Amino acid sequence: MAEIHYLGEIATGYGFPENKLCVRYKIKYGAAWKLISGNKDGQTQTDWPQDEDEANFNHFMDLHFGARGIQGWPQIMIQVYLVDSNGRRVLYGYGSSILPITAGYEEVEIGTWRPADQSIRGRLKSYLLDSSPELAEPETIISSATQQRQQLAAEAMGYVKIKFYTVLRNFKKYGIET
Repeated sequence: MAEIHYLGEIATGYGFPENKLCVRYKIKYGAAWKLISGNKDGQTQTDWPQDEDEANFNHFMDLHFGARGIQGWPQIMIQVYLVDSNGRRVLYGYGSSILPITAGYEEVEIGTWRPADQSIRGRLKSYLLDSSPELAEPETIISSATQQRQQLAAEAMGYVKIKFYTVLRNFKKYGIET
């Protein structure tokens, strides 16, 4: 079985209206893949920067996969939350990206978005309660991203930067080309 090893981090978040942020993540992959070691989901700590324009997460990730083919290459799905002074989490955005497919170092910027309520009542509710609409099934942002997102009113939010070192092993031996 071919193997791929990711060592890296969820590094920073920037471009958001506020920076008291944390990130929840989930790694999704196809049937031809097996997670040998590592966590397929988790959450960063909350960063409360004083004078910075970005939140620093520095959340370490170590993922080791076995693969029988390239179908279903691993993807990361993120949800960014603002943590307010009362400890409530307010959705600040969804985003996803395919994990790097070549060996070496790579930085990936994941653009985030969140659903926008188009009704006056919905916008007023969001403003007064400091909340935003959330997807009932967030995992749909990966499986049917283009079809469903085109029908959904959304607003762009900030970016999350992830950094990975990628090691490929036995891909040529098993006839898998990236």
